[in-house]
Amino acid sequence: MGRKIGLRFFERDARIVAKDLLGKIIVRKFRKKFLKGKIVETEAYFGKSDPASWARYGKRKDNFSMWEKGGTILIKNVHKHLNKL
Repeated sequence: MGRKIGLRFFERDARIVAKDLLGKIIVRKFRKKFLKGKIVETEAYFGKSDPASWARYGKRKDNFSMWEKGGTILIKNVHKHLNKL
């Protein structure tokens, strides 16, 4: 398996981190199996004043991880209400 990314990787400007995450593989051990997923899309946000950021609503149960230290993952299910064609 590849090498683990250290926290210093995430302590950089969000624009750089978002770009450098592309193509990286996330690995999680679940039961006795390794689950892997390739990062194919990222977004960078710049605090409460960024109108595209979920932080603009303040700290809530669905975005609290945005206030955690760098390297914390927030996954939003934004496509769950798509209409079928």
